[in-house]
Amino acid sequence: MKNYQHYHLHQLLAVTLVISSTLQIASPLHAEGVTAGSAIKNTATGEFSDGTIEDGKPKIYNTTSNEVIINVAEVAGINITAQPPTNIKPNAGDTLNVEFEITNIGNDPTQFFIPDIVTLKDKDGNVTTSFTVDPTKKIQVVINGVTKDLPVGGIATGDTSFFGETDGSIVPGGKVRVIVPIKVLDSANTGDTLKVSLGKTSTDNQQNEKLVKDGGDVYTVDNANGKGGENNTTTPDEKEAMDTTGAKNSNEIITVGDRKQAFATILKAISNYDKNSTSIFTDDILTYKLALRVENSTSIAGVSASELYGTKLSVDGDTTESYVLVSDAIPNKMKLGSATPTAPSNDWIPVYTTTSELTPAHQAEWKKFPFSGTTKATRVGFIYKTTATAGLAKATYKDFTFTVTPDGFTGGQIANIAQVFGQSQPGEPKQLVYDESGDQTPNNGLGEINPNGKTGDEGGITDGVANINKDGVDSGKGSNPTANDTNQGTNGGSGPNDNGTKTIGGEVTLYKFAIAPLNGPDKKPEAIGPVDSSNPTGNADNDHDFTNKSLVVPANKKPTDLLTDVETKATIFNNTAQNTSSDTEEITLEPKLFDTTELKLTDKQLPDGTTITITADGKTAVYESSNGTLVLKAGNTPIKVSVVAGGLLNYTVEINLPGDVPQLQSYPVKIVAFVDDGTPGYGSEPSNITIDRLYTNYLQLVKKARILESDRTTEVVGFSEDGATLDASAKPGRIIEYQITYTNISFGGGVDNVVLPAKDLVITEDGAIANGNNWFDSTIDSVYNGTGNGSAVGTNPSVTTASNGTKTDIKVYKDTITVVLPQGTGKFTFQRQIKDSGSTSAPIPK
Repeated sequence: MKNYQHYHLHQLLAVTLVISSTLQIASPLHAEGVTAGSAIKNTATGEFSDGTIEDGKPKIYNTTSNEVIINVAEVAGINITAQPPTNIKPNAGDTLNVEFEITNIGNDPTQFFIPDIVTLKDKDGNVTTSFTVDPTKKIQVVINGVTKDLPVGGIATGDTSFFGETDGSIVPGGKVRVIVPIKVLDSANTGDTLKVSLGKTSTDNQQNEKLVKDGGDVYTVDNANGKGGENNTTTPDEKEAMDTTGAKNSNEIITVGDRKQAFATILKAISNYDKNSTSIFTDDILTYKLALRVENSTSIAGVSASELYGTKLSVDGDTTESYVLVSDAIPNKMKLGSATPTAPSNDWIPVYTTTSELTPAHQAEWKKFPFSGTTKATRVGFIYKTTATAGLAKATYKDFTFTVTPDGFTGGQIANIAQVFGQSQPGEPKQLVYDESGDQTPNNGLGEINPNGKTGDEGGITDGVANINKDGVDSGKGSNPTANDTNQGTNGGSGPNDNGTKTIGGEVTLYKFAIAPLNGPDKKPEAIGPVDSSNPTGNADNDHDFTNKSLVVPANKKPTDLLTDVETKATIFNNTAQNTSSDTEEITLEPKLFDTTELKLTDKQLPDGTTITITADGKTAVYESSNGTLVLKAGNTPIKVSVVAGGLLNYTVEINLPGDVPQLQSYPVKIVAFVDDGTPGYGSEPSNITIDRLYTNYLQLVKKARILESDRTTEVVGFSEDGATLDASAKPGRIIEYQITYTNISFGGGVDNVVLPAKDLVITEDGAIANGNNWFDSTIDSVYNGTGNGSAVGTNPSVTTASNGTKTDIKVYKDTITVVLPQGTGKFTFQRQIKDSGSTSAPIPK
């Protein structure tokens, strides 16, 4: 019985040993503590008794089993752990590192195959277009403090061309670091995310699973026997692993902070004016100097200042290259000078275009110098070539220069505005960078906003043709574009003096040639004329600014009556001229008549016998109109006054019309200010004109009437100024509707002109005036019921009542208008029903 039991015990021990050794082979995580090939020895011993007693004790026998030796199997094991990125909130354009730690969790030294690819996806698992492995660097592997670049295609750590059989063999528990350099693309936007994965498993982020080769795998590579500490002849299964940044901790997901945005400021000044031959205007040379500032920083949240990249341009017919473009328009009636434009360095290439100035500069066809052909250049430019990896650095680029000379220009002022074009990122122009000269604000005041979505008035891209009313004028007067006395414009005003009607954007550089003084209304020599029928050129300019005044017509004078000489009293106009040159100049003032083709609306040529008297600086000159010309009266000489540089010349013009002139007309006179070229009198010299216009009243009242049936709406006879056409229909019971149309016939518009608003106009219709209106007795208001204004319709009507037969009726109608602006008009109407007196007809009341 005892022997039987011990036998089974012996069997149990043997089985236990087998099971134990088998379990150690099957569990690789447990196997890490036991080196592969280690011998596990097991011998069982026993003792027993035959039941006899010797020396008072049971007799003991010993027994020993055979020895079972089990060698621990080689088990491969791998684990990858993503480390926190070196920067979890980089900005666009930044670089950072993502590290992974690979651990040998097997029980024998092994190599790791590490691919040269990683997987880049956003937090939602989509392939990212905002990040890349830094193309300027390599993925690196670190073993025992030694760092090596990972070769193309990946490699096993123990490869003799890499770490070698010894250093590249990783002992159990040993670790390898993989450093992945990440580049945030310049085109990345705020909030873009990235998760980086090393390895590729059947299900993402698995550890120590059997290798399935499908590209991008990180896996174990068994050492050759006798190499790298390998002493086993068995070859274990290859294992692979994978891990991803942020997979376990969402706080480690890489998220873009600021996106890249280039900020460009184009600066401009007139650096020199050379008169050359003082008697020859066409050889004058005006030199412009430009500068480009690529801003180094910005205070705008969510973006960081970047270098400036080019945009695709057409240069000598090639449209494949990208350039930063600095461009300026050639002013109207000027031409590009003979000297080739100069640039800051050889990296900048001067170019020109003959494409219409109505085509935006970045869409024009540009050509490199030297200039060829007969077609006039419309713009001059400078281009800087950029590549996908190299833009224009953040700095200030100075000394872009070009010259212009007169070309059909007879003096006055010229204006142009410089532009710069580029991009924040290379490649397709998702967002252009654009700026106009004249101020210190980059990107045309739009900041980080795309100018493609904006109109020109809102800072968007324009054709670059100067418009002083919209653009305004740079008030800076210096000659160096980077100095603090140039590019001083701001927007938001209502004209050139307030720097333009555009909400944001650049301001024009205005140059007034010395021999063309300014001339305008009182204290406003820079006034601008309107764009309307009073301006035959159709352009807002300072040759059509004006001062309007009017005679006072006696009350109750019929509009068809001519004014007598007593009623056409002399009227004085106050004007101001300005010397715009840098030298003292002698300004001449002369009156000129309008050509008949220039007379518009109510304008009439001066009647014979009109006298024009100009007075300035104590001097007087009198002219008289005769047969369509102005003649300087005997004993008079033209007014010439020496005016210092920038000085003002205040003067008066008196217009005295003769008698027998019609009312509601205007009589304009041009006053020309010029610097005489030596030949007496005004000829082809550059000049500036202001217009003094005298009205013989400017508020016109026109009365009409029509006949309606008693229902107040059915028209019997339409409106007419001639009462005789209404007589036959003016029957008792019918209604006469009177209509008074008031019109301010004077001109308006432009900037800083003197206009004639009709203020506090009161129109009175009194129905009972001695030897005048008599409609009150023969008619009654068609709707008056004792309250209100009856049938009166106007701006602000009011009435006065009186007894009319057996009832109270409206005797006086009034309409009060606060102001009627130039060319403004309105209507005032009321209705009177002809009393039924038994007759079949009645005359129309007056």
